[in-house]
Amino acid sequence: MQRLKNIFTAIYQYLLKETEDASHQITLFGIVMMINYPLFGVFWKLEHFQLTEEFILRITAALLCACLAFNQFWPRQLLKFLPVFWYIVLLFCLPYFFAYLTLINNGSTLWLMNCVSAIFFLLLVSSVLGALILLISGVGLAFFHFYILSNNQFVYIPGTISLFSLIVTFIAAIIIGALFARDREITYAGRLSGMRMLAGSIAHDLRTPLASIYLQAELQELIVERLNNPEVQKDLKENLSKITRGIEMSNQLIRMQLNNIQRDKLDTSTFSIYSIKKLLKASLEEYPFKENQKSLIHLNDKNDFSIWIDEVGFKNMMWNLLKNSLEYIEETHKGEISIWL
Repeated sequence: MQRLKNIFTAIYQYLLKETEDASHQITLFGIVMMINYPLFGVFWKLEHFQLTEEFILRITAALLCACLAFNQFWPRQLLKFLPVFWYIVLLFCLPYFFAYLTLINNGSTLWLMNCVSAIFFLLLVSSVLGALILLISGVGLAFFHFYILSNNQFVYIPGTISLFSLIVTFIAAIIIGALFARDREITYAGRLSGMRMLAGSIAHDLRTPLASIYLQAELQELIVERLNNPEVQKDLKENLSKITRGIEMSNQLIRMQLNNIQRDKLDTSTFSIYSIKKLLKASLEEYPFKENQKSLIHLNDKNDFSIWIDEVGFKNMMWNLLKNSLEYIEETHKGEISIWL
């Protein structure tokens, strides 16, 4: 029993996550399809109206979509059922509805085109995995209804398709696709704007403690000047110099990454042509090695070439590689680092 409960909980959590990802599209889906189902299947047949199975399915689909369209006005206690309801509506209104009506219309060309549009629409509003599950389930349910429950026999009659029906089908697909594609663009732009604001906020928060450390390092340099031991004074000055250079490099990296995010492309304004040998030696000299770590590095710099790059970016890349390599060596107690040009 507990295992079954865990399975249902996992399914609900998956549906909840997918619904949150599609939350900006649920209302739009409800509004568009609430209009689509009666418009293309009921209103233009009013002159020769018949209470057919298609009519009942269209009205049911329109009512389900109307409930989705007004989900923001649901009572709070009902909102927990929205993920399940969202997927039930998708299952009924897209794969099941179009597959079943294709079967009862003898696989006509027009309904086969509608099926393709429904699959395209399903992929627009859900993840690939979710769309595949819904597609298989919906089509399977349609076949079960058609063959088992209704005991029908399928006879393929492609029929003819009028120019008017063809134009209406294409226009509907273009309008629906454009609406949801535009909605995704707006959502993506909003998320990107939020990421930029967050990046700026993080950069500001990082710069504040870095500035404090930088000031403390400068104050320590003044204190070091008062020491009487020249050797200790020299070592401390070198270490403090490394700290200040590291802080300056961090600030430059923050500035560079912010420019990359804000411009949507790599900022090459700080790029220059450097000797790879000089960059590599400078990176190794300025890296804060622990005791005996430097002896693990074997550098072969007989060759040299020029490279167009940002100096700070190159140092950061080398430092990350060194840090990861040295951490691995420290954990496994074996290994060495070879660098050659």
